[in-house]
Amino acid sequence: MKYLNKNSNSKIIDSDLIYSTNSKKNIELRTALLNEQKGFCAYTEKYIRETDSCDIEHFDPRKKNTNEDSYYNWYVVISWINQRKPKKIDNYLPILEPYSQEFSQRIKYDEGLYFCIDKDDKEAENLIKFLLLNSPEIYKERKNHLDQIKFIKESCDNDEMFFELMKSSKTNFNFITVLETELNFNFQSLLES
Repeated sequence: MKYLNKNSNSKIIDSDLIYSTNSKKNIELRTALLNEQKGFCAYTEKYIRETDSCDIEHFDPRKKNTNEDSYYNWYVVISWINQRKPKKIDNYLPILEPYSQEFSQRIKYDEGLYFCIDKDDKEAENLIKFLLLNSPEIYKERKNHLDQIKFIKESCDNDEMFFELMKSSKTNFNFITVLETELNFNFQSLLES
């Protein structure tokens, strides 16, 4: 999952941006987080359009408005997923930190679902469940998007034409981890070009 990463050299840390109970003060923080996430929801990997409702999400809700709350706990997510995600983390402990460098060695996407590489990895399993990575709604939307992108690719005369069509809208890059795995291409490089 591309947008769960955190950067120790983040401008958010350098600028001492903090979460506030005053929503107007959070605009700068939300904008900075969204810039780091390339405009995508950290949990669903869907592009957040101007008309989408989104929230600053506190991954571990126990830390919200405490001294432990920090950049490493904040993500911008689409409100829909934020409202459905469990409000308490206690039943999902121990849990893999979403920004962990081990994420890609412990959680993989394959054939429509995210799964633990080691079936006994309770932390990774809890993260998958807590973030609703395999919820039926998200699963269906990922599958439909993948099918649409595959159709576009098959309709193109060549890769260059396909890549230009992909770059025409950031929403084409929804579920980028899925696209990269299923189509075996680094779509992140196209997104950044």
